[in-house]
Amino acid sequence: MPRGAGIGEGVPVQGFTRAGALVFAADDAAGARAAWRSLPLDVEVAVLTPAAAGWLASALSGPPPSSPSDMIIPGIRNSAFVAIFVAVLNMIIGSLAGYAFARYRFPGSRTMPSVLLGTQLVPVFALIIPFYILLRHLHLTDTRAGIIIAQLSYTIPFSVWLLRSFFVAIPREVERAGVIDGCNRWQVFSRVILPLARPGIVSVGLFSFMVSWNDFLFPIVLHSQVNSMMIQPAQYG
Repeated sequence: MPRGAGIGEGVPVQGFTRAGALVFAADDAAGARAAWRSLPLDVEVAVLTPAAAGWLASALSGPPPSSPSDMIIPGIRNSAFVAIFVAVLNMIIGSLAGYAFARYRFPGSRTMPSVLLGTQLVPVFALIIPFYILLRHLHLTDTRAGIIIAQLSYTIPFSVWLLRSFFVAIPREVERAGVIDGCNRWQVFSRVILPLARPGIVSVGLFSFMVSWNDFLFPIVLHSQVNSMMIQPAQYG
């Protein structure tokens, strides 16, 4: 804004600084000119109406949290809840889908894992606006459920692809031995296959937890309230 630009009339001069610009209101033109002349040449000035000045002051100069724990403690709690939930869902969904891709033959069973891995090439920034619009219509912004849905969208594809590789490496003879011992298909999967694939499942859980815990972009865009803030945005206030 050019120096000295103004709109409307205001109340006695009152100002605050935000991002290098001084915003003030003056009760008359003479007061505005006097306040303007007292400022350095490189300061941008706007003269606002009382209503506009009050709104801008409350929006940009709101009081900071009374203590760091006002944001850090809820951030740790919310991030831990979301990260654990994301990790557990990745282990469950990744195990079921990865086993299906590894053992069953259906249209796309061989190409879909590569397609899922290829989705990791899509920048997360490209998903921000679609997810924000979708979650806003579902009333899931400022909720932990919204963050969980957003983070699952880019963690599950990698989890499915990774666990499929573990299941493919397990010999089919092990499953046949379980069937001979009287196990049905589900018992073979839960009692034989899952214990053998435990290292991969743990790796998927740790990967998903770290990605969720360190995520900054989705929490800063989808959350605006202190009680639902995640730890990464909370560190920066």
